[in-house]
Amino acid sequence: MNIKHLLLGLLGVPVVTGCSYHDQKESANLTPIVVDWNCKDLDYSHWVEDSTLVVPLETKDDCLIGEITYLVYQNHKIYVGDNLSKAVYVFDEKGRLLSMLRAVGNGPEEYLNIAAFTVTDSRLVIYDNLKRKILFYDENGSFLYEKDASQIWGVEMFCLDNSLYLLNDKSEPPMGSYHLFQLNPNEENDNIEAILASDKIDPNIGWAIDRYCGIHKGEAIFTVWPGDVLYKLKEGEVQPAYKVDFGDKRLPEKYMWGDGFTAMKVALRDDYITGIKTVAHSDRYIFLTCSDICNIIYDKKTGKELTAKRFYNKNLGGWALTLRWSSIQDGYLVTYRNVSSWVIEKELDFNWNEQDFKSEYVKGLFRRLQQADVEDNPVIIIQKIKEDVELF
Repeated sequence: MNIKHLLLGLLGVPVVTGCSYHDQKESANLTPIVVDWNCKDLDYSHWVEDSTLVVPLETKDDCLIGEITYLVYQNHKIYVGDNLSKAVYVFDEKGRLLSMLRAVGNGPEEYLNIAAFTVTDSRLVIYDNLKRKILFYDENGSFLYEKDASQIWGVEMFCLDNSLYLLNDKSEPPMGSYHLFQLNPNEENDNIEAILASDKIDPNIGWAIDRYCGIHKGEAIFTVWPGDVLYKLKEGEVQPAYKVDFGDKRLPEKYMWGDGFTAMKVALRDDYITGIKTVAHSDRYIFLTCSDICNIIYDKKTGKELTAKRFYNKNLGGWALTLRWSSIQDGYLVTYRNVSSWVIEKELDFNWNEQDFKSEYVKGLFRRLQQADVEDNPVIIIQKIKEDVELF
């Protein structure tokens, strides 16, 4: 169970839910993803290239990452958004810090909060929900221009093709709730279009939204928690595409659309699934998580589904990847891991299956990370995905 959602429920924060979740006509036309709870461990080593890029991010006094809030791997660079330090860091593939953006303040060219972050054409894009602006900077952190966002509200932002998108929730900006807002990122174009509006949402839902969008090759798949519908965005058009069926493990609807405190209490007590927590996809597969230990993998080609409790790479000594800390970007599986995780494993006498490592360099690096300082910045692990390979 995600403690963030639990705390939001306990605090009674009014938040969001999914678009058109109640619409039965819509659901009847969706491709079903039926979850089989016979969880298996899945070795994905044959699905990625043997070469693995392991990148310990440089740690300096002025570069201390509190939490990776947003991670982008693009143009052979690693972009890290950290809303704890309210900064964006740019690293090369060796983990060297190239530049840093920290322009916190209430003055011109500054932001108060990084509510969402993305990269487009080497521009760093920050959505500040407090100042109600979208700010653009170059890779060196120099201010370029800003866009007025006072008419909209977003909880997640991403770029696709030549457009910038903000996914909205129950908040009520002038342009309305439950929208996907489409903007042109260029300075001279201030048009905003609202799509995916819905008037079928229960206004009393007390839920939270997080980041639930996977981008891959001109197509986005996203959901709005706690709905079970996956939407597809391609060429500016949005269509509901998949409906996830959790079976008897799904939190009953009478709790789903009730108050958050009761729903979370029942879910914890009876081990119910409260909804989709993360979304990613590749050419062939959709990856979903619905709890900290449950990874749902759907094969678009065959319609098969597998629920993996442990998703690991044998060629990396059996190292297990956490999908909720991972994304798929431009054909690469990109994840991060805090150094403290390696140090704790060392203290617990965890042993890698060293004979399985394909690379002596990576094996040695993994071992060295167990001796690192727990305060060091996280490590980025990048694996190239093979095309059209049977994953399971």
